[in-house]
Amino acid sequence: MKLKNLAAAISAVAMVGALSSAQAALIGFNADPTNPDLESVDSFDWAPGNALAVDAIKSNTFDVGDVFTTYWQAELTKAGMYNIPVGSNGSFEYTAVATINEKIVFSADTDGDGIDDLTKFQHVGGTFRMYYDDFSSGINADGRGDDGTAGTASGLGYDDGTLILEATIVSDPTGVSQFVITDASGTAGLDLHAGDDVDGGVTTVQGIGSTNLVATVVWFDPAFFDFGPKGLDSWIQMVWESSLRNPFIGVNPEASVGGNTPDYGNNNINGVWSGGEAEDFHFQADANSNFVVPEPGTLLLMSLGLFGLSGLARKRQRVHSI
Repeated sequence: MKLKNLAAAISAVAMVGALSSAQAALIGFNADPTNPDLESVDSFDWAPGNALAVDAIKSNTFDVGDVFTTYWQAELTKAGMYNIPVGSNGSFEYTAVATINEKIVFSADTDGDGIDDLTKFQHVGGTFRMYYDDFSSGINADGRGDDGTAGTASGLGYDDGTLILEATIVSDPTGVSQFVITDASGTAGLDLHAGDDVDGGVTTVQGIGSTNLVATVVWFDPAFFDFGPKGLDSWIQMVWESSLRNPFIGVNPEASVGGNTPDYGNNNINGVWSGGEAEDFHFQADANSNFVVPEPGTLLLMSLGLFGLSGLARKRQRVHSI
């Protein structure tokens, strides 16, 4: 395949604290598989996706040091200046799934109402995988619906294509992400996307957050990517920025996330513990990402980036925050 206008490492990105810089890189990417050429792109923009923190809500309190796993899935909607079709709006789609190990590092009741409303967390490892799907399996990622606004939400079709890239999520003890509960009553509908309420009436706490993620590329398909003459010898990393929120507004809450069916507990309220077994926290994650080439001696501890779980601040007894 021929690479068009490929340039390498063109600008610096911000690092955490006193960390040294890394170069943001243009990479070759097959934005249109019907065209044999790779295009030069500087970023990926992902459609709003689903994230599920499995067994994150364990009691009426949220303990520092708690660990759990968050699963994320989304469709690629833009690569650099090139639009990518989503759902069945085109003849193909690019999708991604991630498994992220999380650790709570801080949780507090900042407004004195007896409810933990601010939680901070760190990523301590995981994996990221990206797929190309020509719909030969007959299933497309469906959280946005076939028309991009509404439809079914099985959560299937994100990992049934051809694997084209794999990365290992960096454990970063300095990068801290957070989630803030703005309304812990648990009365808002979880699905506010397109007015279709595909989740059957599940309600949720409300909140917003942001999260950091860095992953080191360990394998890629050269039919879809070109990282320059050194390839992975350049120590390529993916860096994300992501906003987190509840309720869902940009995508439907899906019935399966990373192969896991959301458990909202006996009360059917997302983020409000109903007692007994540990429950999941389901939230929307809207991400964008780029590639960087760390300079010699640069540590893996970079800020910027996507994903992870929301700070499940917990409501005590009657309404447990997340």
